Amino acid sequence: MALECGNSGTPGGIPEADLRELWELHRGELMASNTHPGSRPWAWWIFDSPLGKCPLKQVTALAELGELTERDVERLRAMPGTSYWPPEAEAAWLASFPREVANA
Repeated sequence: MALECGNSGTPGGIPEADLRELWELHRGELMASNTHPGSRPWAWWIFDSPLGKCPLKQVTALAELGELTERDVERLRAMPGTSYWPPEAEAAWLASFPREVANA
């Protein structure tokens, strides 16, 4: 749970070295089971992201980092009326592709 939501709810906390080791062991499983489009587990933000912290607006941050996947985008577009997909995030994500792909 600490890898998905953060370490603050664990009494005494889990040492960072242990969290990093657990993340290395379970990264693939946690990334594959992530059911929230446009988001990543807490440990991804801490250990894999260049930001080193979990931002409040994950979709925008992922778009700016070029980390939104096609699966994220498809799932976000299927959520009408959602606040998950601000226009600037879509523009940043589309800008990350070569022109011929973005305009297809």
